[in-house]
Amino acid sequence: MRIGVTISFLAFGLAAGHAAADPRCEPLESAETLPLAYLDRPDPIASRVAASIEDALLADQISGERPAPLVKLYCRIGMTQMAVRFVQPLRDDSLAAMVTEAIYDWRPEAEPPGWQLSALHRQPLCARGDKPFAPLCP
Repeated sequence: MRIGVTISFLAFGLAAGHAAADPRCEPLESAETLPLAYLDRPDPIASRVAASIEDALLADQISGERPAPLVKLYCRIGMTQMAVRFVQPLRDDSLAAMVTEAIYDWRPEAEPPGWQLSALHRQPLCARGDKPFAPLCP
């Protein structure tokens, strides 16, 4: 009986978590791939590895180039890959924000072993419509 209740609870929790997923973590549909201008050494601490990109985006916000607030989302963290998204609001009728996605791969053979940037993408988040990352926002 206890196992059945636990399984039911877990199934409900997974369904509720999926239903409450953040639309800013939905798959990007037509993202621009950005060049990797720099590659830091691998870092085993997930929160520290994204600091260089976060610092650059914060500098844009501090200079007044981008409005506040900058939001950092850990959208996917797995055993070998992690996706971190940075969301910066825009002042536009059809676009809510610009989303920069950093993909990190776990490099166990590196010295030191850790997360390393492997891809960088950018796409606007639509302000309206049923698809947050539509190729053309309504």
